[in-house]
Amino acid sequence: MAQTGAVPYTVRYSSRRTLAICVLPGGGVEVRAPRRCPTGEIERFVGEKQAWISRKQEEARRRARETAALRPSPGGTLPLEGREYPVVQGDGFHFDGERFSFPPEGWPAARPALIAFYRKRAEEILRARLGRYAERIGVSPASVRLSRAERRWGSCSGKGRLNFSWMLAAADERAADYVIVHELCHLREHNHSAAFWRLVEEALPDYRARRARLRLAERRIAALLD
Repeated sequence: MAQTGAVPYTVRYSSRRTLAICVLPGGGVEVRAPRRCPTGEIERFVGEKQAWISRKQEEARRRARETAALRPSPGGTLPLEGREYPVVQGDGFHFDGERFSFPPEGWPAARPALIAFYRKRAEEILRARLGRYAERIGVSPASVRLSRAERRWGSCSGKGRLNFSWMLAAADERAADYVIVHELCHLREHNHSAAFWRLVEEALPDYRARRARLRLAERRIAALLD
């Protein structure tokens, strides 16, 4: 661990050609440097970036506080299809349509049951809505599977197989439909070209607003992934 002024940091050397700074989720600072980069050059670089580092560290601390506040527990809430439902203490995990019950062990003991619940809901969402959009776009996937992915909402293989994450169940309908349409359009355009985005816009003229809602859902769901 090195330190320049008030900023402690670690250095990761690699075959890269330039210096870069990464503020990690916990607020730590990592300098990524070319091999044989002089220590003095790294120190000067960090010193020049101290104001930027401080700003990014404060952003990381704020995100950490938000995530901690959103971690599920009795008295808090959990998202389901874009709505927040209260969490109460119970004998085990259960959702009665109005509230989630957690076992006495609390979180994260309830996490496996919650993910299983979300998976079932996501399957229902796909059965209800994917066919309608597939017909609108004029495609037919080779297969549709629900995955355990926690960092990707969906994916499309070169053979036309679609995968969707259980996270769809936590997002609201407009955001979830954006994910469905996005992957269906990849059956025609296996890229993110202008032609691909035209397809998306034909199916969902307001896709940009829906995508923004998806980004908000990601922040909410992040509390469930720790």
